[in-house]
Amino acid sequence: MKDIVRYFETQHTKRTFKKRTTILYQGEVPRHMYVVLKGVVKTYSLNHSGEEQVINLYAKGDLFPIPWLFGKTSHSLYYHQAQTDCVLACIDRDLFLDVLQKNTELQQLLLSDLATLYTGSLVHVTALEQSRAKEKVLTILHYLCLAKGSEFKPGKFKVELHLTHSIIASLSGLTRETTALELSNLKKQGVVKYTARYYLIDKIAIEKLLGEDNFANLKLS
Repeated sequence: MKDIVRYFETQHTKRTFKKRTTILYQGEVPRHMYVVLKGVVKTYSLNHSGEEQVINLYAKGDLFPIPWLFGKTSHSLYYHQAQTDCVLACIDRDLFLDVLQKNTELQQLLLSDLATLYTGSLVHVTALEQSRAKEKVLTILHYLCLAKGSEFKPGKFKVELHLTHSIIASLSGLTRETTALELSNLKKQGVVKYTARYYLIDKIAIEKLLGEDNFANLKLS
């Protein structure tokens, strides 16, 4: 949905959120839908111990909250927080749905985006089901390629989400220490390279390490 705002050039407002600012609280009724223009938004829930469980990350062009947008819930299911300084476009829900109903090009863009989100969610669930830490981290990296990455070479993906070890740990259901160790080992193997701003991931190497059977029904290409 990288071009979604162009359909509402004069019909949206912009809001700026500083890093770590809560955009939506769990249970809050949104006033409008959001599209990320700049930065990264983290979606999370809190477990019984008060610890964050990261659900998703939204980057440039992504819209949220999708369940509320399509009337599947009357409120926000999760917390939404600015992972970095963010600029968001605010669009009226009724206006968006009206334009969507009349514009087939926008429908195709949204369908493609939802298909990517669905596929990524399947891989995320698969990661949580893995029994070994290495497989959990590998599967989360595969999820990031599919759902959040841009392919800059065949099989090579760049993910620009300001990912920390803590976020990878939360996504995979591991401790930060275990996650850091596994990422360090995978970096030595050339499977992943990372900085504070982006990850470079070898998707082909991941699939070889995990086995093709794990991804028989989860490939986008």
